[in-house]
Amino acid sequence: MSRADAIDADDDVNHDRWLVSYADFMTLLMAFFVVMYSISQVSEEKYRILTETFNEAFNLSGYSDAQPIRDSSSGNNANDVPEFFTRISDQLDKSFESLIEDEFITVKGDERWLQIELQSAILFGSGGAVLSRPAEAIIGELSSAMSAYNNVIRVEGFTDNVPIKNRLFSSNWELSTARATAVVRLMESQGIKPQRLAAVGYGEHQPVASNLSEAGRARNRRIVLMVSTREELRPNASQIDSVSAGASTGVSEESGASAKGLNQSARAQAEAWLQRLRKPAGERSNQATDYLDNAEASDVEVRSSNTVEGVKQVELENGTILFTSDND
Repeated sequence: MSRADAIDADDDVNHDRWLVSYADFMTLLMAFFVVMYSISQVSEEKYRILTETFNEAFNLSGYSDAQPIRDSSSGNNANDVPEFFTRISDQLDKSFESLIEDEFITVKGDERWLQIELQSAILFGSGGAVLSRPAEAIIGELSSAMSAYNNVIRVEGFTDNVPIKNRLFSSNWELSTARATAVVRLMESQGIKPQRLAAVGYGEHQPVASNLSEAGRARNRRIVLMVSTREELRPNASQIDSVSAGASTGVSEESGASAKGLNQSARAQAEAWLQRLRKPAGERSNQATDYLDNAEASDVEVRSSNTVEGVKQVELENGTILFTSDND
């Protein structure tokens, strides 16, 4: 090949061939940054739910627990404490400074609940549900701090695991419920709307400390006010769809009974319902009929008396009353 031919061959070579590789590289680089950007956008709400799930699974007392309220926030972020929670917390910090320092009152919160915990010792006497004179003033300060808002307040009662059985209360369930109810009634008398309030008793079944020591038992004896971000305790009864067939046809059970001309008392209707459960053993499937089978199979002495026509009342030695047919 002559020199002239070699020069002509070089002129035929495409010197812009590198642009193809460069374009491929830039496309891959852009895709890489798009992926990196997408995985960097973490949903804080999903992260919170995931964290709480792990905390509950491993029984950790971390992020899922309400934390002391420190800073005010706008409430735009899912994990922000609502601003009015912060205002209430600041007011309570001033009102109960000494009690908070001594940990007789603690105020915590997150984006859903403001938790105000009061040790029972500053509210009630041992084994009782009558609020003390200082308790009336303490609850009064709480009611004053929350009177400007419409958010619901769930008052929860807790006890230690020491059994109780006195003239008023036969269990810790009853004691804890009575104490929560006493606080609710007082808050209502102090101006909190009753539709904002609910009383709940947990007995000894939700401890926050070990019951093996007196200090732990004292911590477990508490009243907790859970202030919600919501302004409704529960849906109205009219908002809950009935699952009964009568509701779907627009005919209630009561109106249906009236249409049939039935005019029985509530007690007689309950007796009739129980009577209908007395089917052959192979057809019985619920706890009520199983209980009837067990009672009939026992050889306990019974005392009976007629209550209504065709129905016999049977009283077991343990005080249980059953209703059965006169023909049995």
